[in-house]
Amino acid sequence: MNLSECGFNDYPQLIAILLHEGLSLCQMYIYEGDTWIVKEKAKVKGFFTLRVLNKRIFLQHLAVASDSRDASLAYFLIRHARKRAKELGFTELIYHAPKSKPKIAQILAYYTRKRPYAENDKAYWFVTKV
Repeated sequence: MNLSECGFNDYPQLIAILLHEGLSLCQMYIYEGDTWIVKEKAKVKGFFTLRVLNKRIFLQHLAVASDSRDASLAYFLIRHARKRAKELGFTELIYHAPKSKPKIAQILAYYTRKRPYAENDKAYWFVTKV
């Protein structure tokens, strides 16, 4: 798998993946964050976006295209998101999973070996060392 920075021409594919997952345009932060993609033959297979808020770094988006879902790609993206956060000078990475999609929380817990440290009515929140 090859990881690269997101280019301007990649945004329509990223938006399509997030729309497929039920996010609205106002919930997408791919432009404001540090976005990295995995492509195969010019098609985006998955990506992550890191976003800094209040001197903390968040895994804003972690997405795998529906036709490319397998454990190795999700794990690859999570590992590289943690590595990128460390390169940017952070020691922890914060991420969340919507309560409406409990499978995402299971995947994040499994690959990071962490349980949520908090939850509210909308999400489970995790933090991990990078």
